[in-house]
Amino acid sequence: MKRKTLLKILAALMALMLLGGCAQPAAPGNAPENPSDAAPPSDASGNAQAEKVKITMYTEWVGTHPFTGYFNSRLDAFKTAHPEVEVEVDELAGNTTATMDGKLKIAISAGELPDVFTTADASIMNLAKESNLLYELTDLINGDEAFRSHLDMNDLATWNGGTDHIYAVNGYKEVFGFFYNKQLLEKAGYSSFPTTWEDFWKLCDALRAQGVAPMSLCTTTAWLSSTTFFSLLSEAGETGKALAHTTDVTDYTGPEYVHAAAQLQKCFQEYTTPDAPGSDLTVAINNFLTGQTAMIVDGAWRIEEFTSPETSQIGDYVGVARLPGNGAVSYPGTGFFCGSKDEAKAKAAYELIKSFIGADGQAEALSMIGAIPTSTSLDVSNLGLHPLMTDILDLRDNLDYYVTSCWRVYSAATRAIVSQEQAALGMGQITPEEYCKNLTNANA
Repeated sequence: MKRKTLLKILAALMALMLLGGCAQPAAPGNAPENPSDAAPPSDASGNAQAEKVKITMYTEWVGTHPFTGYFNSRLDAFKTAHPEVEVEVDELAGNTTATMDGKLKIAISAGELPDVFTTADASIMNLAKESNLLYELTDLINGDEAFRSHLDMNDLATWNGGTDHIYAVNGYKEVFGFFYNKQLLEKAGYSSFPTTWEDFWKLCDALRAQGVAPMSLCTTTAWLSSTTFFSLLSEAGETGKALAHTTDVTDYTGPEYVHAAAQLQKCFQEYTTPDAPGSDLTVAINNFLTGQTAMIVDGAWRIEEFTSPETSQIGDYVGVARLPGNGAVSYPGTGFFCGSKDEAKAKAAYELIKSFIGADGQAEALSMIGAIPTSTSLDVSNLGLHPLMTDILDLRDNLDYYVTSCWRVYSAATRAIVSQEQAALGMGQITPEEYCKNLTNANA
C-alpha cells in the first residue's frame, strides 16, 4: 500500500516538472527592463513615494529686483515644507512690471495662466475672470482661519469687489498719512500734528505766517495731488469718507468732489510752493527734504530717503501722522492669484501663496523689503524696524476712514487728462466745478 502511494506522488511530481518545462518565457515587452520601473519610487526607509505635484509661477522678483532675496527665501521655505510639490519658476529678470503684465495678457489670450502669479493691476484680474481662467480661493481661505486671521478683509473686498468670491489675495499693503517736519511745526506753535481738518487749516495759516509753504504738491506726477484730493473728500461728512475709498469712479460732479476740488485749489494757491502746478514729484520731494515745505503725503518707501543724511537736510525732525479726522491712505498691495485647472495643483498653489503672504512671509517681507503687512497681530518687536516704520504700522488700527489708491479710482480716460486738469485748477484757469466736469466728461 505504501509502495503504491509513493509511486503516485512521484508521478505527480514528474507531471509538474513536465508542465514547467513546456511553459513559455515572459514576453520581453511585459518584463521590466529596469528593476526600478517595477515599483513606484521609494524613500530611504523603503516607503513608496507619491508622484510630485508640479506647478508653475511667473515672477519678476529675480536678478537685481529689490524683492529677489525675499522671493528666494520664501520659495526655499516652501520647498522645505512641501517636498511633494515641484515649482517651476518662469523668470523675467531685468524686466518691468509693465512687461510682466504684458506677459500675463498674452497668457490670458492663449487661455493658459500659470498656477501662481502676481499683479497689482486689477484689469489683469478682470480679463482673467472674464476668460474663466482663475481658480476661486474663497472656500480655501474661509476654511483656513489661521491664514485668514492675518488678512485684511477690506483689502480683499477692494481687490475682489466684495468677499463672496475671492480670486485675489494680498498679504501686504500701503498705509500712510503725512510725513511732516517737526521743527517747522514747532516754530509755528505746534508740538504735534493736528487731528481735525479745522485745526489742520489753522496750522497751514500758521506755517504760512512763518514764511513756510505748508505742503508739497505737484501735477506732472498726478499721484501726489490726486491722493491729496481724495483725502480732502473726508471733510464732506460720511458720504465723503465713503467716496474716499470708492473705486472705478466715472462721475465726479457730486458736491463732495466739488468741495474736495475747491480745497485742492486752495492748497495750490495758498499752501504750497509756486512751482507746484506743472512740476513733477521730484520737485515736490526736494522741497520737503530741504525744508521749503512742512509736510507731504507719501508712503513708507520714503523713510530712508527722508531720514538719510546723504539725501535729507531734515532727517532728525521727520514725523509721521494720520490724515486729519483719523484717516489714512490705505489700499491693498500686490495680489496673488491661482490659475490652476485641477484641484491638486490648486491646493499646492494655495500653499505656495501662503508661504509668501502667511504670517511668516509677511514678517519676512516687512524686515527684508519694508512691505507693510496686512496682519495686525504679528510680533515685530525683534525685527529692528526704523522708528518711523513702527509709527506707520500704528496707522492701520482704528481708522475712521481710509483713502484708496487714485489708480484704482481713475479710468484710463481720466488718467490721460488728470495731470493737465490739476495744473489748470492750480493756476486758477478752471473752477472746481469745471475740474470735476472735465474728469467726468473724459468718461463719456
